[in-house]
Amino acid sequence: DDNKLAPPPCKTVHIASVMPVLDCRIDIPIANLKDAYESIPMVKQEITHECDACDGDGKFDHYGETYECKTCDETGEVGTGRFETVKDPDTKLIIGEACFTNRLVKTLIDAVDYTKCVSLQIRSQKAVGLTVFELDEKILIGIMSNLELADDETAVTVNLL
Repeated sequence: DDNKLAPPPCKTVHIASVMPVLDCRIDIPIANLKDAYESIPMVKQEITHECDACDGDGKFDHYGETYECKTCDETGEVGTGRFETVKDPDTKLIIGEACFTNRLVKTLIDAVDYTKCVSLQIRSQKAVGLTVFELDEKILIGIMSNLELADDETAVTVNLL
């Protein structure tokens, strides 16, 4: 009995039970998707690393009491004093009726490029929730949309025509 593995912590999920119905076919011109992503402005952003004082938690325990970390202002990260130029993280992309972070759209673009995809479609979409994209009628990729734009965020719309 000592050599037996413990049972897994949860059951295997049957993918069909959680997969949305693929109820639409909306073509996304790949060039338009890439153009919209490229139009996102670049900004300077400080390079950060995990806060050593709180191990990235933003809080720490000391003699049984929990305290807010002043070193990182409870963010769990501290700046290095060095900067890099990145796509503005506050600029989102609107594809169809949903709004996405540009980081997730970049992942979709990378998948399109890696697979040498020539056809990209939206197969299922809700304004809030999961959007299922299909690459070359073979590969399904699901991406969660943002709930809504914050006051300090802007969006670029992907032209679907």
